[in-house]
Amino acid sequence: MLKDAVEDYSTHPILSVGPESGLADILNVMDKHRVRRVMVRGVEGFVTIDYIVDIVYKMESFLVNSVSFDSIRSSSLRTIKPPLVNGGSPIIDVAKIMHKASIDFVVVDSREFLGIFTVRGLLRAIEVGELPKPALHYSTKLYPAVDIEARLYDAIKAMRTYNVRSVLVTEAGRTIRGVIPSKEIIHALAEYGMHAINEEIHDVVNPVEAFASPEYSIDRVAKIMLDKDTEVTVINVGREVVGVVDEWGVIQAAAGVDSRGFKLEE
Repeated sequence: MLKDAVEDYSTHPILSVGPESGLADILNVMDKHRVRRVMVRGVEGFVTIDYIVDIVYKMESFLVNSVSFDSIRSSSLRTIKPPLVNGGSPIIDVAKIMHKASIDFVVVDSREFLGIFTVRGLLRAIEVGELPKPALHYSTKLYPAVDIEARLYDAIKAMRTYNVRSVLVTEAGRTIRGVIPSKEIIHALAEYGMHAINEEIHDVVNPVEAFASPEYSIDRVAKIMLDKDTEVTVINVGREVVGVVDEWGVIQAAAGVDSRGFKLEE
């Protein structure tokens, strides 16, 4: 229910790491708890998957692969300070804040706890019939994709370039073979460190499990994403993909704003 209080769909306590923790420690916490951000104790900011992807991209770009994740301390990382909202705020208002700030989580201050509200909470709050607009209205027609023979680094580069949390995996540029979600990036980096970037895509690709028809409502698609525990839903007509709805599309729909209206490169 988008008019429910945001505290009812928040997670608490907030996962955190100490200022002397290494990047490897942060990745291990994210991987263990299957989250995409952790708070650094002593500061007001969070380290997120977005910044970790940026770090890996730069380490590759400057050919400093010998740098260990453990040599990068959390106290030296640039952190994101998310909006702070009152626990009694309606979810629909919080969705508007998330959209305006271009961020996918907020910190919730209630009388009983300090928690975090993420897209997963938003998905749980959306009830069938509340958002009747077709999901296609909030989809990206040309979503970034990498070839099945590519490296994990190519997926990381696409995420950074197009500001997405998942990339599709295709074969010969046509057939969808799967998806690389951000949590799979975290798992690979936590397990193999910088060596993970040379892993071939087909070793870490997840099957696409969430499909929808163009006429499906956005709330129905949100339920599919929650049930399948996925970050993207592919909208298809027969074997033709006509769009992809990711978590930003769900935030947009909940905020009541128009379609993103941009196309990514073919």
